[in-house]
Amino acid sequence: MEGLEQVKTASSSFQKRIENVHVLFTKIIKPKSRVIIAYSGGKDSTALLILFYNWLRRYTPENIEVVLLHNDTLGEIPPMELWARKFMKQVEHLFDELGYSVKTIITSPPLIDTFYWRVVIRGYPAPSYNFRWCVKLLKRDPTHRILQKSASFNEKKTILLTGLRENESTDRIKSVRQRYGGCSSGAGKCLAYFLSVESFNHIEKVAPLRNWEDIDIWSFLSLDSTFDISDLLELYSCEGARYGCWHCTLVKVQWGLHSLNNDKYLYLDAARLIYRKISDIPSLRKRKKTGYSKFGALNVAGRAIMFRLFEAVEKISGIKLYGLDEAKTRSNLSLRELFYQLPIEQAEEIINLEDHKINPKRYIRFSEIKTPNEENISIIRKALKRVEKMTRNEKSRQLIVKKGVDAVEEIIQYLYSEF
Repeated sequence: MEGLEQVKTASSSFQKRIENVHVLFTKIIKPKSRVIIAYSGGKDSTALLILFYNWLRRYTPENIEVVLLHNDTLGEIPPMELWARKFMKQVEHLFDELGYSVKTIITSPPLIDTFYWRVVIRGYPAPSYNFRWCVKLLKRDPTHRILQKSASFNEKKTILLTGLRENESTDRIKSVRQRYGGCSSGAGKCLAYFLSVESFNHIEKVAPLRNWEDIDIWSFLSLDSTFDISDLLELYSCEGARYGCWHCTLVKVQWGLHSLNNDKYLYLDAARLIYRKISDIPSLRKRKKTGYSKFGALNVAGRAIMFRLFEAVEKISGIKLYGLDEAKTRSNLSLRELFYQLPIEQAEEIINLEDHKINPKRYIRFSEIKTPNEENISIIRKALKRVEKMTRNEKSRQLIVKKGVDAVEEIIQYLYSEF
């Protein structure tokens, strides 16, 4: 595992980093403070939580309210989401033993903002660097809705701790430097370096691990014996493993899916790749007159493929897309029931009720998506053949094939048989 082999040679500068985080906590967290820890389940936010626990145990500050904030996009890689929820239970128990009650809040997008709804009902194409709709709808908005409940936050100083690190990627370096303070004395040597320059609802956002490297994270986690993080170590057993939404099309390879010791998750990466290519085919997109692209929402044929794609992945891999079960209508129907089990007329009525503000330019009747006509079936079949060719040289597909399974081909063949 990356970094762990070098733990024994961890320098005094690493020990100083740990001490500096404790000093930072002491400076910013005062009595009657509310501390919100943003927890994703990844290695960085796990290290942050354990650092905070150790600080509480060491200094025993009084009258501190602790809130654990976890956002579930309903499209997470399943083993990571299971680990995150398991670890949060562990955190609640161990913090309680210290005398600190933890309030855990799990946010998720509302029904009409879920990935599945936006793709099938509203026809959203794959996110791109010009149209990153997923970040806002699946992550930022659900979290902000909780933080905006100012009535419960105004009476206390509120601090939001995040496991954000600057050196995760080139893009991250630029982003963090825009959103956080600088320090003329050097990285990590000023309090302002760790504080966000953005103001949000009077909440102070802090990134205590901003100047930590991968080796620091793994060194710290390897030294801890209080928490059981064996599942986390298994998730990161392959070098370079990174986790996020299974359907993320902003990466060439979803390494989290390839890092799992179960080939069935490769079908999720194959579906992700198919979604990306479907969005690139003009015959599967509506036309529009404004914006950076002349191509708009997925049309009937494009949405019909995506509707069947989710079903295909589940049947071939045996994995349940849990977001289809956890996203609910106002009448408490799951998306799975709404999309795949109800009679078309009844489903269409509920869909129109739930999403009555949909832009008419995006609107397509659900009955057309679920049972496309012969003209659209012809477009679909041609497009599927094209997707197969378009993905042959993709690194993601080549890595899947090297493991002895051509998940892309299997899914496309299944889809072709459905139409």
